[in-house]
Amino acid sequence: MKKTFIFTIYLTVSFLWLKFPANANHTNNRWFELLNKYNFDKKNHTYCFSGKKNHDFNGTKTIVPASVSKVYSTLFFVNELGPTHRTTIQVYLKDNDLYLENTSDFYFVSERVFFLLNKLNQLGYSQFNNIYINDNFPFNWKTNNLSLKQYLSPHSWDDKIKAEFQRYSDKIFKRKLIIPITTPTITFKELKVTTRFPKSALIMKVQSSPLYKELKSINMYSNNFYHDNKVQSFSNMKEFNKFFHTMLKTNASKFFFLTASGLENNLSTCEQSLNTLRQLDLSLKRNQLTLQDILPIAGENGTMKNRFKKVRPAQSIVGKTGTFPRQQVSSFVGKMNSTDNEYFGIFNSQVRVDKARQFQDELVKNITLDNKADSYEIQDLDFFPVQDLIIEIF
Repeated sequence: MKKTFIFTIYLTVSFLWLKFPANANHTNNRWFELLNKYNFDKKNHTYCFSGKKNHDFNGTKTIVPASVSKVYSTLFFVNELGPTHRTTIQVYLKDNDLYLENTSDFYFVSERVFFLLNKLNQLGYSQFNNIYINDNFPFNWKTNNLSLKQYLSPHSWDDKIKAEFQRYSDKIFKRKLIIPITTPTITFKELKVTTRFPKSALIMKVQSSPLYKELKSINMYSNNFYHDNKVQSFSNMKEFNKFFHTMLKTNASKFFFLTASGLENNLSTCEQSLNTLRQLDLSLKRNQLTLQDILPIAGENGTMKNRFKKVRPAQSIVGKTGTFPRQQVSSFVGKMNSTDNEYFGIFNSQVRVDKARQFQDELVKNITLDNKADSYEIQDLDFFPVQDLIIEIF
C-alpha cells in the first residue's frame, strides 16, 4: 500500500534552459574543444548544466541513459515508498516445518542467511523436516533455490561459503555488534516452494534496513536485479512511465523506459535527467537526507571510486554513471558541492566507452574548477546488511 510522506512530489518540475553560443561560456567552449580533440561527431553527444545559468548542447535530444536510469528509479522508489521504508520476511514453524515468507521484496543476501540461522539456533531451533519458501524468492540478486538451499545447510558449506561466513563474523566483531556469530547448526530434508503459510504459527518477523541505506549500496555498485525487481514488487513499468510523463511534462516520444535498471534501450533526454536528479535531491532534503546518502561520491565509492582518483574533482561530486558497451553508450550525471547547486549531465554514444569516460572526466574537471566545488564530507559508507534490521520474536 502506498503511504503519504512529507516530501510530496512536485509534478510541475521545470527548468528554463537558456541557449548560449559556443563562445559565451567557458564550459561551452571547453565542450566544443573536447569534441574536436577526441574527434567526436557532435550529433551523437549531449550535455546540460544548471546553476546560476542553465545551458546545454543537444539537451532535448533523446538519449539512452544506461545506468543513469537508476536515478529515475531511485526517485520513483523514494516517492512511492518513502526513504525509510522497510521490507519484511516472516518466519513460521508448524509441525516442525519452517516457513520463510517474503511478504514484499526483502533481499535475502548471504549475511542475512547467516543472521537468520544464528537467530534460529539462539531460539533453540536446529532440526526441521522441510523448509518452505514462496515462489521467486530472491537470494543474492537472483532466484536460485539450489544456491539458497546450500547456504541454509551449514553442513554442506564449501570453502567459499565458509570464507564468506568468516568475513561476516569479522565485520560483526569490528563493528562491535551484539549479534550471535557461532557457526550455525541447521538440518532439514528439502527446500520446497509453497503458496500456503501457517499465519497463526508466526515465530519471528525480520524487517530490512531502511530503503535509502539499501539504495546507497545498490547504486554504488549499480545492481540491476534490485532495481528491476523492486519496481515489480509494488508497481510496474507502465505506472513508472506514467509517473515520469506527468512529472516531466513529457510523453513516450521523449521518455520511455523498458527497465528500471537501464539494461535495455531506455529513452530520455539530458534535461529530463537533470530535472530528475534535482527532484530526487529536493525529496531527500525534505526528509533530512542528501544525495550522498543514496548515490556514490566521485573518487570514493563503488563504480565512481576510480573516477578522478586523488585529483580534483574527487569527493566534490555525487552522482551516477552508466555504461552500455554493446550500444557504445556512456553517461554521467551529478551534482557539485558548490553554493549554487550546480547539476550536470553528459551523454556520449557511438564511441568507445573508455574514450567517452576520458572525455567526461576532462569536462567535469573543467566544470568543477569553474564553479569552485568543495569536497563532500565523507562518511562510513560500508553498508552491512544485518546492522539495521528490526527483529520481532513471537
